[in-house]
Parts: sequence; C-alpha cells; structure tokens
Amino acid sequence: MNNLVQPAERPKSMESLQAPEALKRLHSQLQERRAVQGASVGNLARATGLSRTTISNALNEGNARPSRSTTGQLAKALRFTPDEITGLLALWEAADDKGLAPSAPVSAESAAPDDTREPATSPRRVPAFVAIGTATALFIAAGVVYGVVQVGKSDDASEDGKDEATRSSVVSGAKGPLLITHKWPTIKVCDGATSVAMSADGSAPSQFKINFAQQDYRPMLTTPESKGGAWGAGHLYLNLSAEGKETVTVDDIRLTRRFPKKISPPSWVVLTQGGCGSLKDRVFDLDLDRPELVDRGVQPTEATQEEPDPAVRANPLGSGFTVSATDPAIIRVAATACRGNYEWSVQIDYSYRGKSLQKEVGPFKSFSVRDENTKVYVPNNTTGKLEKPTMGTDTPGGCPATS
Repeated sequence: MNNLVQPAERPKSMESLQAPEALKRLHSQLQERRAVQGASVGNLARATGLSRTTISNALNEGNARPSRSTTGQLAKALRFTPDEITGLLALWEAADDKGLAPSAPVSAESAAPDDTREPATSPRRVPAFVAIGTATALFIAAGVVYGVVQVGKSDDASEDGKDEATRSSVVSGAKGPLLITHKWPTIKVCDGATSVAMSADGSAPSQFKINFAQQDYRPMLTTPESKGGAWGAGHLYLNLSAEGKETVTVDDIRLTRRFPKKISPPSWVVLTQGGCGSLKDRVFDLDLDRPELVDRGVQPTEATQEEPDPAVRANPLGSGFTVSATDPAIIRVAATACRGNYEWSVQIDYSYRGKSLQKEVGPFKSFSVRDENTKVYVPNNTTGKLEKPTMGTDTPGGCPATS
C-alpha cells in the first residue's frame, strides 16, 4: 500500500450523486469492511489512535461526514486497497455539500492523524485482528464484501441497486434507532471449518468468478442473491448499536417463525477442513431441527486465555442489556441444521423511550440433507478450483456422525 492515492477526478458515476447519498455510501462501505475484518470499534481505536466516538460516527449512517484524515486512517486500518481508497475518497468528496475544494493527496500507506476534533487515545500500531488476519490469508481477501445490512432512520428506504449488490438480507420492522450489521456464515479468527452449500435453484460453481484458494468464497455464496447457505453449522454475528446519541434496550432475540421454512436439498456443497484460533463470544445456540434458540452466555470456541472483545458482554437480555453508538454489542447466533434444510430469520425485540420495537434480520439458509443430485467439492489450494473430495462425507460440520 505504498501507492499515492490522488483525489482524482470524480468518476462519471458520481457526477449526479447527491451529497446525502454519497455520505450514506461512505458510511456503508466503511461499516461493511469493518464487518469483513471482524474488527470492533475498540480494535479500530487501538489501530488508529482515534476515539471510539469518532470511529462510531464515521461508521454509522446519520452522522456528519468524517474528516478526510479519519476516512484515510480507517481505510488503512481496514485494509482497503489503493484503488478502493481512490473510490472511497471520491465518495468523500461527493459527500461534501458545502462546495469545498478537493483536499490534498492522501497516501494509502500513511494518512496523517490530523483529526483534532477528538484526542487520540493509546494508539497501538499492530492490532490483534490484523495479526490474526495476516495468519489467515487463505480465508480473508481485502476485496471480499460480507453480507452486511445496516438499518437506521429509514428502514423502508430502498437502495438504488448500483453499488449495493452485495447487500445480503432484508431488515424490517418498526422505525427506530437500533442499528444492526451482520456477518454470515463464518466464525471470526481462523475459520477452516464452516462449509457451504448452494440451493437447488442456485448457480453452478463455474458461474462464480472466484479463486477458491485465495478468497473467502463463503460469504459471497451465502447471500440471498447467490442463494447459498451454511452446510451444517453457520455463524451469524449481529453487531448491535444505535444511531446518534440514542441508547436502546435489547429485550429478546428469537426466530421469526416457530418452525423455519423447509427447503429442497442443495445442488452442491463445498467442504472445508481444519480451523484454528480461539476467542470468546456471546453465543445463542440455534438448533434449527427442534427448533430452539438458547442463550449460552459468553462461551469460548475452545480453551483460551484471551479476553473477549469489549463489545462481547455477559449481561442477560433485558433491562441490563443496552447498546449505543459508543457502547455497541456483538452477539453470535450459532445456527446448526443436522436433519433438514431450512430458510430462517431472526427478530430482535428492543425498547426505546417506553416503546416496544422489532427488527428482523434474514433470511438465511442452512442445509444438512443432500440427495443423489447433490455434488460435493473441496477447494484445491494450488489451482484455486473445486475438485471432488478424495474421501466422501455424509456428516455436515457441527453435527454428530450419527445424524
């Protein structure tokens, strides 16, 4: 990332872009990349030296345009490529509705920390999530966009579809200040275990222009648009926050239907093997076969001495579980299907100023039963193509061998 990124001429696609829409896209791209990297606000604060409030304001829709320096520092910490930073800075320029002249060039390698609106606090040059990401390059690519949805002031507003093609689910419910982003279906740190499957009406593997050895293809295959889902166990991370200076109480998380919708066996499955790393998460176990959603509290994925992210909290849902822009929360819904194929969504019930509100996240797909037409593949780490496994398996990840 040593290339000098010029503010350049505004692309033609942005010539007619109004400042409010450009600002919305700027917030969205930063927020989506944050979800891709699995980085909390605390991680980013340590990486950039910016305050949590500055970072939250830059990430969340409805806030003022962040400074150019803040945008550059976040782009660097979130590992945007030089070309991506060029587009991000073009959005930053387009988001200016005051007629300001273009700013000086910004280096993708070093965006000077000149954002003096809030003091830097305890800057640290190498955050833990960057170190982990370096060790797991096989499954993380800077250009991969996870299925992320952010909702805020106008949940019923439709996207123009031009730059939000990766938006992966519908979030609905009464208007309110609760903000939700999500990541599906992989677990954070080093996930070599989560496998994915494609719906019967989905595309063939050859139609996805993916190097299966260099890109984490799983989030791309599991969006509603791509029609894929998890094979066996999948992990839905819910990042809960609130717009502006508001605080909301998270009362409950539940399935939107008592019985998830049953769907046909998948047309193909991509298996992965291995896995590494350890972390602590606030986990809700979702057994889709029963169906049952159980709050397990803070659970380690394996024996670990690592402290959980500050946004991971053990508080029971209800009056003691509040979220805001400066105090977000991360919850993992560990969804497992072992005896069926399902389409499902979750609903977040929350309270705000004495009102009971809801937001829905989904739909997602989880598979575990295949038929004679289902093809099984594994990635070839040398060629990046899919091949037939040398050893077959009838047991989806996360399921007992007898299922």
